[in-house]
Amino acid sequence: MKRLVIVFLALLLPVGLTIVLEATPSTAAIEQLKQIKELRDLDILTEEEYQAKRNALLKQLDMQIVEEKMEPEAIQPDNIMEPEEKLVGPEVTITEIPEQGIWEGRWYVGGGLHYSIENFRNKLGDYNLDDTWGINVNIGYIALDYLAFDLRFQYHNQFKAKESGTTSHLYVSGTGEFSMQQGNYDHTVTLRAYDFTLNIKGRYPMDNIVPYAVVGTGILHGKVKEEYSFNPYSWFAAPFYETYSESMSDMCMRFGAGGDFLFSDNFGINFEIAYNIGYGSVSNIRFTTANIGVVHIF
Repeated sequence: MKRLVIVFLALLLPVGLTIVLEATPSTAAIEQLKQIKELRDLDILTEEEYQAKRNALLKQLDMQIVEEKMEPEAIQPDNIMEPEEKLVGPEVTITEIPEQGIWEGRWYVGGGLHYSIENFRNKLGDYNLDDTWGINVNIGYIALDYLAFDLRFQYHNQFKAKESGTTSHLYVSGTGEFSMQQGNYDHTVTLRAYDFTLNIKGRYPMDNIVPYAVVGTGILHGKVKEEYSFNPYSWFAAPFYETYSESMSDMCMRFGAGGDFLFSDNFGINFEIAYNIGYGSVSNIRFTTANIGVVHIF
């Protein structure tokens, strides 16, 4: 009897599978799995056959569920999205660009007072002139943090030498007689000068202190004036006064060092010492300037 049941079930298996497949996916799955399990329990199917049929059934069931849930338009060839293609190209190395210096590309103006210490060659005709004060203004451009260009004007008030004393002069009277007359004399020599120079500065910024070295060249103009007066003691001799002046211009150079001491990013005090030397017709004019001033950086 048992064998007849087994044969009967084996004959009904294809029909049962067909009926189950026409059912809903969830119902079919349960029924088919039950039938396969019963066949394994009755030793009609081995364990390996049972696992193979079970896996095939589950795979077929998954595909059926997916097809039922998808709309017809969704499975059309035109609506199937191709996987994105990943473009592969040469590797690009990104190099970080260093931040521009805080001084580079900025303009500045300045001005101040200076003291000019004379070092005239040949003492301008053996006259020992005194030192003088002066004023200066400048405008510059910081091309790089460590390099700047500077246009500078300097005015030197008056280098002066004065001598007074007693001396004698030869006089000729109206009758043609010669006589030596004594009296007081004053002899004054002055030099006023100014210069325009284009300078190059080598800078070394250090926080709020910017030391620098400077070299420049330009035009130096000077005017020498000599005055002489004599007052004789005698009432019969007349005093006299003589004056002489000469102007000259030529090339000059300056060499120096200094520093900007900044209170903020835009404002500070400037100190500078420079040696100035003339050439050509102004080769006798040489002096050292010690400057103190202000600087404003835009």
